[in-house]
Amino acid sequence: MFVGTPIDWLADHRVVEVYCRCDPEVAIDRFMKRNRHPAHGDSRWTRAEGLANFRRLATLGPYGLGRVVVVDTDRDVDVAGLARRIRADVS
Repeated sequence: MFVGTPIDWLADHRVVEVYCRCDPEVAIDRFMKRNRHPAHGDSRWTRAEGLANFRRLATLGPYGLGRVVVVDTDRDVDVAGLARRIRADVS
């Protein structure tokens, strides 16, 4: 019996991983400014704890699935330009 999400369909497609890189300092500032539902438990983290977590996550990098496109999200992203770049790369 198969359990889990089937991935065999990926073999017939080109996979592009868009890795959104963001400086941990920028990420924690954005995180702390968010206003989400209390059920998410965001308030349980201090800024220092959140920053440490974002720093740890930043060391992991992309998964490396297929072609990796790295996007610097410290600032606004030209999404239309990014889409054109990805389409050109996988064509």
